[in-house]
Amino acid sequence: MSILIKNVVLNNKKQDIFIEGNKIENIGRLNFKAEEKIDGKGKAVLPGFVNCHTHSAMSLLKGYADDFPLKKWLTEKIWLLEKNISKDDVYLGTKLACLEMIKTGTTCFNDMYWHAGGAIEAVKEMKIRAVIGLIMADFSQAGSEENVKISYKKFKDRLPENISLAIAPHAIYTVSKENLIWAKNFANENNLLLHIHLSETVDEVKNCIAQHKMTPVEYL
Repeated sequence: MSILIKNVVLNNKKQDIFIEGNKIENIGRLNFKAEEKIDGKGKAVLPGFVNCHTHSAMSLLKGYADDFPLKKWLTEKIWLLEKNISKDDVYLGTKLACLEMIKTGTTCFNDMYWHAGGAIEAVKEMKIRAVIGLIMADFSQAGSEENVKISYKKFKDRLPENISLAIAPHAIYTVSKENLIWAKNFANENNLLLHIHLSETVDEVKNCIAQHKMTPVEYL
């Protein structure tokens, strides 16, 4: 598939952009033949945005339990609901989130959610770039060290070039010191990113200082 975008603004100049497959092949004042031509008059070209922290499948939960403090929102609302979320739900919710990201210029996202297989299938179909986190959380068998190892082995050699994996311990208050250290070592051994919630609330910082005599960042 070839696309020629005409008359867009790039670096304060009017330019044409020729795309072949999934790569930009040429930029300038072009008269190339293409299967599709787009008139970009009045529009500017920007690099794709990267969303560094998402729970993409939670697009299905928009408007649910708004305006709660984080801990109450998680323990009394979200975690109870998420017990019933299936791989198919995650697949559909991630596809919806990908569509919204594509429409608003996000071309890559760093995700942390349950049922990584559902998210991977959605991203394969939507064809944007993603880092899919394998969650660790002490309160769920799905977030155990063993399950992370099983999931990593299952997915690591079956991913297209636009998808990679990360280890995603949920937070310092839901993952033990031992499991955080294991996650760090596993990530280092397999050249993976670590993705974690950190210092989200005043209470998290206060509790960490009270328990460990240091801030969450210092603790990690």
